[in-house]
Amino acid sequence: MPFHIECQRCRKKFIATWSKAKFCSRSCVHRNRTGLLSSHWKGGRIRDSSGYILHRINGRYVLEHRFLMEQKLGRKLNSNEHVHHINGNKQDNRLENLIVLQASAHQSYHHPRINLPRPCKVCGTLIQSPEKTTVVCSLKCRHELRRKVLVLRCHSCHRVFKRTPWMVKNSKRRFCSAKCRLNSIRPPMWWLSR
Repeated sequence: MPFHIECQRCRKKFIATWSKAKFCSRSCVHRNRTGLLSSHWKGGRIRDSSGYILHRINGRYVLEHRFLMEQKLGRKLNSNEHVHHINGNKQDNRLENLIVLQASAHQSYHHPRINLPRPCKVCGTLIQSPEKTTVVCSLKCRHELRRKVLVLRCHSCHRVFKRTPWMVKNSKRRFCSAKCRLNSIRPPMWWLSR
């Protein structure tokens, strides 16, 4: 016996063979199982792979600690402003545990040894406030570092020779001259006379 039922999702009338049918199609069934009606719904809060809590707001997930700080300040946070957890627990998003820091201050808080004084690689003098990639103290030391030479042995004639690092960077076999390189490629004369 057919039953005339109204779909709970799209409100379209349909004929069903079962009296407890609620939806006209599978697409209406799946569209109805989102958000609060889903069996997997956990209140709109999830944890991402790095350990932060994400909160669902207006259909998209946002970092909860940034959202709470924006609500407290009454403005959007800039891209160079980071929210720091004072006790180090990424899931503790209480307002008394959160502070806003500039990106550079937050970086130096977590990595304090980056800007410590360190010696120059060439002359050994102490560089007082180096950047992250600074290894030399002056242009003179930089040129000296680039002029460094490697002492190598030829694969063909076994003679010792010198080359700059950029000249031998990508080659596996090293030769003192083009003649030695050709001799290593070309077969010996006794082999050709066979």
